[in-house]
Amino acid sequence: MRLGLDLTLKSALKTGPSDVIAPTVVITLSDYAFKIGDTAVATFTFSEAPTGFTEADVTAPNGSLSSFGVTGDPLVYTAIFTPTASVTDPTNVITVGTGWTDAAGNPPAGATNSDNYTVDTTAPTVASFTATTPASSLTITITAFTASEAGVYFIITESSTPPAIGAEGWNLTAPTTYIVAANGNYTLYPWVKDAAGNSAQTQTRNVFVSTDAGGGSSKNRLGCAISPATVSPAARGDWWLVGGFLALLGSVIRRRRRT
Repeated sequence: MRLGLDLTLKSALKTGPSDVIAPTVVITLSDYAFKIGDTAVATFTFSEAPTGFTEADVTAPNGSLSSFGVTGDPLVYTAIFTPTASVTDPTNVITVGTGWTDAAGNPPAGATNSDNYTVDTTAPTVASFTATTPASSLTITITAFTASEAGVYFIITESSTPPAIGAEGWNLTAPTTYIVAANGNYTLYPWVKDAAGNSAQTQTRNVFVSTDAGGGSSKNRLGCAISPATVSPAARGDWWLVGGFLALLGSVIRRRRRT
């Protein structure tokens, strides 16, 4: 009897206490505010090396995970989070469920959530944009500039290249004028940007600028009407040269006829 008790005690001491502690996981993101084109690294850090943990255990609303896997550290898994296009949702969390265990077979006590992240992958649009043309001043009057949503920033450029999000010139108030450097034909590009940093340009406006006195249509020496809205300053100069040459030629011909 004594021998059996000793063997049982030795066996218990050799085996040690069993693992009954539930494993835990902490979820972090490298970014928590997503706009068009953004991605982030999602990191899952476990208290113990997990068994049976797969991408299927993770829920990522308004987005998707890729490149999922364990790192060189068996306690750390990572994945790339990509937000879904055309979504505006300020409330989202990544969740890890309870379908995994630690090496002893203990499941987690419950599901685990990340901190909140926001998704705004819907770009605003230019609802209307008009400008006075022809313009008689280097300061062009903008007669309309509105956006598809409230709270956006406005800017006008002369290039189809999107202006940088942090560029100077963005303003919460739509501009009512735009200044150019000289007479000529201009294509104006109106841009709008929302608070998340999404920008878009969906309209353009061609404007002819002439500060010549009188403005409007004029006639060359041949009596042909020339509209400043359709003829550039250089072209108008060519018309005047041609008209002057023909007028001089006509004068010479008339003199010869008289003689």
